[in-house]
Amino acid sequence: NARIQVEHPVTEAVTGLDLVRLQLLVAAGEPLPEAAARAGLRGHAVEARLYAEDPRRGFLPQAGTLHRFRVAEAPGVRVDAGVADGSVVGVHYDPLLAKVVAHAPSRAEAAGLLAAALAGARLHGVATNRDLLVGVLRHPGFLAGETDTGFLERHPPAELAWHPTPEAERVHAAVAALAAQAARRAAATVQPTIPSGWRNNPSQLQRVDYRGDGGALAVGYRFGRAGALESLEVDGEPLPGARLWGAHPADPATWLVDLEVAGVRRRFEVHLVGDLHFVDGPLGHAELRELPRFPEPDAGAAAARTQGSLASPLPGIVRRVAAAAGDRVDAGALLVVVEAMKLEHRIGAPRAGRVRELLVAEGQEVEAGTPVAVLEETEDG
Repeated sequence: NARIQVEHPVTEAVTGLDLVRLQLLVAAGEPLPEAAARAGLRGHAVEARLYAEDPRRGFLPQAGTLHRFRVAEAPGVRVDAGVADGSVVGVHYDPLLAKVVAHAPSRAEAAGLLAAALAGARLHGVATNRDLLVGVLRHPGFLAGETDTGFLERHPPAELAWHPTPEAERVHAAVAALAAQAARRAAATVQPTIPSGWRNNPSQLQRVDYRGDGGALAVGYRFGRAGALESLEVDGEPLPGARLWGAHPADPATWLVDLEVAGVRRRFEVHLVGDLHFVDGPLGHAELRELPRFPEPDAGAAAARTQGSLASPLPGIVRRVAAAAGDRVDAGALLVVVEAMKLEHRIGAPRAGRVRELLVAEGQEVEAGTPVAVLEETEDG
């Protein structure tokens, strides 16, 4: 079999041979070098395929812009990536982002090295399987070699994947708010040296609301007249012993926040992309969307108009519209087919009813969450 497998870097790591180079030499009529004929094995290697897919939603492929893609190469870690900062993951190709390989004297060391490399990666803008990979690599069953095709059936991805603790979510939200505050003060053109939210007389806290994987988080903070952080709370509860040691730019879009909470001082990196705030640090990572302080007045009306709407589970192209407005359909009836990454995803009626409106047409590109149809219940159910 002359095919070069996706996992060829594992063989290359333990043998020291460049298999692609050797294959090209043979194709050019050259003989295999002596080193290939007497190749030996050295240590252990483990490879992970880093994909733009969401294990929490049945491994649906994801598309969008990778605002940041950085997996640090360290001694023993190899990264073969097909993307970089700003790359767009489209709907027409396989969503493989990179192969990350770790090589070490023992299998356990290689697994630990790979898990650390993935956990510390900066992956901003597209959902990936990173947290599931880290969970697998650190699982006792995997480390004991108890792996087979039923591993994810015995250990469901929702339970296996890494999750931030509630306390980590609170700290991440606070860090995001402090980074955004520092960025706004740095960009201020009027009185930039005045502390954020400064008042001649003490006033209420500055407030910002976020939405993350765990739901909504409300952050409140206040800086004193001298510019020091005086108060910091999340969802109305103070973070104990909060002390801001500093917030400084690492680049125009990234801020380093040095925050102490409950006697523990940590340094976080916050990448700001519009209303998206990506936080990385010792407590893991988070993607938080800053909610508008003053929502659009017609937001509620828009939600009401699409009540009962069915959404595309992933970005893709509408290949088939199988119903029309006014049709009565049974539960499970096919309404729309969306194609992405060479797979077709069928969107069916969750219950019996009448199709009130079709919101897409065949050939149209849609994003994840785009409403495709509106279904209303009928009097006879």
